[in-house]
Amino acid sequence: MPYSSQLIEEIYEVTSEEVKLDASKLFTCLHKDDLEMVSASIAESAKNMTRWTLDYRVNLPKTGVKWLRGKANPEKSIDGSILWHGYIEDITELKKQDEMFNNSLKMATLGEMAAGIAHEINNPLAIIKTASQQMATSMKRGDFSLEKLTKNTEKINQTTDRITKIIKGLRFFSSTSKDGKFSSESFYNIIDDTIGLCTEKFKVNNVNLRLNYPDNVETFFIECRAVEISQVLLNLLNNAFDAIELLDPKWIEVKVVNNEKSIILSITDCGLGIPRELQEKILAPFYTTKACGKGTGLGLSIIQRIVEAHHGKFWIDHECKNTRFVVEFLKSHPIHPVAV
Repeated sequence: MPYSSQLIEEIYEVTSEEVKLDASKLFTCLHKDDLEMVSASIAESAKNMTRWTLDYRVNLPKTGVKWLRGKANPEKSIDGSILWHGYIEDITELKKQDEMFNNSLKMATLGEMAAGIAHEINNPLAIIKTASQQMATSMKRGDFSLEKLTKNTEKINQTTDRITKIIKGLRFFSSTSKDGKFSSESFYNIIDDTIGLCTEKFKVNNVNLRLNYPDNVETFFIECRAVEISQVLLNLLNNAFDAIELLDPKWIEVKVVNNEKSIILSITDCGLGIPRELQEKILAPFYTTKACGKGTGLGLSIIQRIVEAHHGKFWIDHECKNTRFVVEFLKSHPIHPVAV
């Protein structure tokens, strides 16, 4: 490393003189889960001569784990070697704030779904109670039969499975992505777990939820942070529900399209689209068309952040006569991003 400022000691706990003699000290402290990612990102920058930018972690003797953000431009020397000009900054506090902010938003999203989730659990419990009461009454009367017992136990088993699925969805959505790492996940399972949190709300409010999936959807896998993909879908479903609340008839369609390198998810509702003058505004933080006290105005801007962190695309379909939001996720990434 031909040059580094004295402040490198605050970030890496090594002196500029030490790394001038041996730059490997900057790599031996890399977090073991990020080492491969950092190496791959540098190799890609060198190969394509493109700007290097990455968020990654180091594990230091004194301060422990830190989040760092690196940005540098590669320059090829006469002898063919490559020299990067850039800087490193400590973003540990920023990461902590982002995590708290994202968790707050997730809880706010769940809060908006609270009434529907209550129905999701209360209705199955009522079914179980009714079935068990019928069984108890039959035994008291003496008109107990194996056929009735079988029918009621099957109903109870199916209903408890439904409650289990709802609780699984809640636990999944309220969890955090471990160490911010990407992993290969079933796209169908993510969508299915998320939709389980709001189907009853739609049913109670006479919203027809249409699921348009390819036959082999269960074989689709993407590299992602699954909780964040769930957050994208739940926010889009919430927005669609609020937008069509006063319309009749009401419907929302969730469609999945599988491409060679990506999966496209679209959420369409029966609304008549978004005026051109509002389409850019609604993606800005804190902008909302909802009534006061209903919604944070952060849903779409958070979706955009999550999608960008997944190297995907998020847009409004101008060609659709109804209101349609589209998200495209890459199935895999040459470099696994770690920042939202």
